Amino acid sequence: MSGVKVVRQRIEVGAGARRRPEERLALRFPGLAALFSRVVYRSPPESRLRRAIVRHVVRTGFEAVNRGDFEAAFALYHPDVEVTEPPEIVELGLDPVSRGRAGRIHVQQRWQGEWGEIRFEPYEVLDVGDQLLVTGRMRGRGAGSGATFDSELANLFTLSGGRVIRERMFLDRAKALEALGLSEEAFRLG
Repeated sequence: MSGVKVVRQRIEVGAGARRRPEERLALRFPGLAALFSRVVYRSPPESRLRRAIVRHVVRTGFEAVNRGDFEAAFALYHPDVEVTEPPEIVELGLDPVSRGRAGRIHVQQRWQGEWGEIRFEPYEVLDVGDQLLVTGRMRGRGAGSGATFDSELANLFTLSGGRVIRERMFLDRAKALEALGLSEEAFRLG
């Protein structure tokens, strides 16, 4: 990824107990939301406006997932999005790839149903133009076993026309950086 500017931002999610007005607007007028998003993502990653909107969209998206509001969480996903699960999760019975926004919602509903209490806690977003890498932790308690879990989580989003057209999930930050064309060591030095 030589020559590509990587913009790093810290991020923290709150409780997000209710749907925000901008989430309601995005669901009611998806074309308008996509147009706004497309305009924002045309600006360079280091743009102050883009940085603020990326931080806000990522934060509110993960808050929506955490409260179980999957329609709002995936409002900016393309209808034909492709989602690739980490191999470690596929071994637990999920399909390796799901397609479509409805498929993405179904996957999340399955996660919630099978693992019960689950919370996603992103702590950093990397903006490299047409891709965003969100890294953080996934914590929770199994629905049946009651066993707790705490794992790294990284989501690599590919954007087109202001919408997510591809999402790849990783349980290892280094593998996610590698998929983005960055190494953990070089990234630490940069």
